[in-house]
Amino acid sequence: MGADTLGLGLRREEGVSPVGRPSKFTPEFQRDAVDLVLSSGRPVIEVARELGVGNETLRSWVNRRRHGHGRGLRPPRRREARSATAG
Repeated sequence: MGADTLGLGLRREEGVSPVGRPSKFTPEFQRDAVDLVLSSGRPVIEVARELGVGNETLRSWVNRRRHGHGRGLRPPRRREARSATAG
């Protein structure tokens, strides 16, 4: 398991990102990092620096959550969305 980052209970590990690239952040780490940003009211850049995450990386995780894709899942394609509602 990865090292506890700054004693905050957040862990980084090797894994695979949603686009198939190797990722050093587990889904749990991503979720906890976003929770920290949203619950603390602190700027993304400050939290990112503290956790050792790129600020744009953390910002993208926060934006995914804010737009309803909190588990890192992309929204369904239009065709799939239509067929799911059509009956």
